[in-house]
Amino acid sequence: MQNQQQQHQQHQHPQMMHNGPPGGYYDGQRPPHLGLMMSPQVAAHQMPPMRMNAAIGPVAPNIRYVWADNLEQEFALLRDLVDTYNYVLVSTEFAGVMGRCMGAFRSTSDFHYQTVRVNADLMNLIQMGITLTDANGNRPNNNILWQFNFRYNLEEEMFASDAMDNLLKTGLNPLKHQADGIDPVGFASLLIDSGLVLMPNVHWITYHAGMDLGFLIALLTNDLLPMEQEAWTEWCHLYFPNVYDLKYLYSLIRPQSAQVTGKSSIEGLADELGIARLNHMYQVGNQCHLTSLCFMELKKQLPSIAKTNGVVWGFGEIQPLQAEAPGVAARGVVHYGRAGI
Repeated sequence: MQNQQQQHQQHQHPQMMHNGPPGGYYDGQRPPHLGLMMSPQVAAHQMPPMRMNAAIGPVAPNIRYVWADNLEQEFALLRDLVDTYNYVLVSTEFAGVMGRCMGAFRSTSDFHYQTVRVNADLMNLIQMGITLTDANGNRPNNNILWQFNFRYNLEEEMFASDAMDNLLKTGLNPLKHQADGIDPVGFASLLIDSGLVLMPNVHWITYHAGMDLGFLIALLTNDLLPMEQEAWTEWCHLYFPNVYDLKYLYSLIRPQSAQVTGKSSIEGLADELGIARLNHMYQVGNQCHLTSLCFMELKKQLPSIAKTNGVVWGFGEIQPLQAEAPGVAARGVVHYGRAGI
């Protein structure tokens, strides 16, 4: 048992590499349920009867804090909701930017990808916020969203000291993350089974999507990112068939005199759009709340967002190549990965 646990290491270890996602297959249908059941007691306590809310305004969200001990029951809840609320708004938290790329690059897009790759290989996610809405911005009852807290050991992880200082000021508790944080491999397995990824009717929305997608692909494949952007693009299209980048959407409507890079954060975008922010909006759960508000405002101001699907700021359009994606056979995604997943 101890040997199996030692094999469940995170993607940061270069000597442990594979070419496939952790488990399961995909044949165009919803991934089979892995047996996560919500007890009647849990369902009664956690899931009031569903009703459609009015579009969300600047009101305090109901954040559900997820640790290792309640991870499965929260994913069971997400799985029940995603059929109705199939817009996934996400924010990730990692400890700054550790790697800066230098040298000659084939393109600006290649430079951006190599920067993402280096940092996703060096670091791991600390937190991830998720909220669900329908196409009109309605959320599940009680305006809920989720903040996932990953296992994280300051003595073992790499981080930018200034970024970590800022996280500590917002209330990050390293000792709790070390003791009670979520195992990334277990999270990836549940995410694949949840119906939130791989599905053509699910839409992912984030701000400055390149870095988020980099860390998410590293998490889902439990591996270092591929050297070439094209291979990473295939993974993105496989797991996230529909992606909208708020930074790109805003670039389509901003005044000509404005610089989209001037406030490179979801908080800055909210300010530009005139969206009121609540106090303590710098935690990742609240950031994905802002993401949902900004997305609905941008949808109002743009005649259509259909053509922006898959366009990531700094990367251009993420579309699959003609060849099959890595690890995809006739029946779908094949697991070539580590033992025990």
